[in-house]
Amino acid sequence: MSNENEYFERLSSVDVTSLRLLALLVRQPNLSAAAQQLSISQPTASRKLAALRQIIGDPLLVRSGAGLKVTDHASKIAPQLDRLIAAIESTLAPSRFDPATDQIRLTVAGTDYAVFVVAITLMRDLTRTAPGIAIDIVPLVPSTFEVMREGAVDLALYANVVAPEDFVRQYLFDDRWVALIPSGHPLAQGKGPIDPKELALVPRAEFSYPSPTAMIPETVMADGPLKLTTPHMGVLPRVVTELGLVASLPERLARTEVTDGIAIRPFAKSRAFKYYAIWHERKTASPARRFVVQRLLSLFSTSA
Repeated sequence: MSNENEYFERLSSVDVTSLRLLALLVRQPNLSAAAQQLSISQPTASRKLAALRQIIGDPLLVRSGAGLKVTDHASKIAPQLDRLIAAIESTLAPSRFDPATDQIRLTVAGTDYAVFVVAITLMRDLTRTAPGIAIDIVPLVPSTFEVMREGAVDLALYANVVAPEDFVRQYLFDDRWVALIPSGHPLAQGKGPIDPKELALVPRAEFSYPSPTAMIPETVMADGPLKLTTPHMGVLPRVVTELGLVASLPERLARTEVTDGIAIRPFAKSRAFKYYAIWHERKTASPARRFVVQRLLSLFSTSA
């Protein structure tokens, strides 16, 4: 056991430079030239060679006339040595992402707001800037944080979220809730902001949104008669048009998805929220994740 311990203790002194030194010497048995190529001194090269000889149990280089010759064993292990060095360097190399050529799939959690407002714009941009990125959008549900800790979700898009300590969040933009009112309703005729109390007697639909920890009702117009709840805010314009209910919707979504037959009015007291990209610390070093967040910042950080 003591001999084995001594062997592993000696083995711990071998570094990549020692392996590269031996690989160079096998090709060109010149210690001075190898040391110069590795930017180390000749005494340092001599010490590394001596350590290798002791560990391997072979002289590796022997004198022959005025020069040096490699031993049969050194020649035999040369191909394995090259593969070992390549494997070490490849394993320890920083993770890289080439947006022009790399193919990768990212999983992003979000509500349908994330799809309508963020994902479509992002994918349009990625088609040009990183055509190899594909995105799988999954529902943001109460267990999302746990799933992200396990590494199954790369990124989440969400509003006003308080993330646990092991998560990172990046602010993207602000949005605000606005009222959707059927165009035939008297309150649709107003042009300015509306107080939610003015809608207190009007039947309404409500979006109950999933947070990473629970389902939460949107309560901008909580006083009105509640006729319909849905976890899909994208359906609310149709609900307003076809059922004559009022509803509230984030303005960015309302401006792009609301059609004729609906009046959009801001609330008198601004109901604003901040929107974030969120990821677990285990994904912080992911170059593809970093690239996507940079594109989101470029697309949304200065948008109205």
